[in-house]
Amino acid sequence: MKTRFAIFGLAAALCSSAFVTSTPVRAQEDSALLDALVKKGVLSDQEAEDIRADEDKEYSSTAASKINLSSSIKSITFYGDLRLRYELRDGTTPSGLSGQSGITSNAGSQDRNAWRYRLRFGFKGDLYDNFFYGIRAATNPYYDRSGNVTFGHSDDGGVFGKGYSEMGIDLVYLGWKPTSDITLEGGQILNPLYTTNLIWSDDINPTGAAEMYDHAFDNGLEIFATAGQYIISASEGNGITNTILGQTGNGASGADNFNNAWMFAEQVGFKFKFNDDTAIKMGATIYNYTGQDSFPSTLGGTNYYFLRSV
Repeated sequence: MKTRFAIFGLAAALCSSAFVTSTPVRAQEDSALLDALVKKGVLSDQEAEDIRADEDKEYSSTAASKINLSSSIKSITFYGDLRLRYELRDGTTPSGLSGQSGITSNAGSQDRNAWRYRLRFGFKGDLYDNFFYGIRAATNPYYDRSGNVTFGHSDDGGVFGKGYSEMGIDLVYLGWKPTSDITLEGGQILNPLYTTNLIWSDDINPTGAAEMYDHAFDNGLEIFATAGQYIISASEGNGITNTILGQTGNGASGADNFNNAWMFAEQVGFKFKFNDDTAIKMGATIYNYTGQDSFPSTLGGTNYYFLRSV
């Protein structure tokens, strides 16, 4: 069945603001300015002290004075986005084929159109000793990996139900940059591989760990290497807790023990910048898998993590 789809969307940034303890910093700057004015004779010592007292009183009455951050947190940035879109898909079974995707007649067709929305909201920032972190929530934690909610989708609450509008964590990670060239990261992370939407959707966030190396030379050449270790099916006791693969392993009834199913990605590549407007970037990736007990006999038709998700 040949399928076409078109998407018309509107995206709006909800917020992208840095949350920092700016008031104490500003107070230090004001104090330095007052000291300079006293030295130049513009203000007397008493006048400067009166101004400081007024500033302290104003600060103590604001909400900012009631927010306490751990000394390990260097910065927090809140961000989010809201997406509204119309999606149209249609497909036709070519002559000579039947039974494809529920279509039993030759040259049969199906189409689907839907209005959809997605809300995401999160925060990220830096910690001490070059550590960093991030947490993000998105709508529709029960259905697909994109977070999209279809207008009019029925859930247990019936038409106009709000079940799919609930938000769940779709990003949670902790990372470390021991040097300017090396980054280590783990959790539910943004895909660190250099790729296109033909292979990985931007909406798919792998779970596991990744190690990145990226070095830029003075002559315009940049080289990078990335390794990822992603758990795509987790085992617990005698069964697979993540049933994305649709079976319990080897066709068994669940009496066997299983290993976690892993996906390993190794990528190397380069980027060369000819000038400010022209550059070339290429990368090659190898994928490997372990824990074959958890895999079906064929990968055909399986909705794998590295396939597109719309």
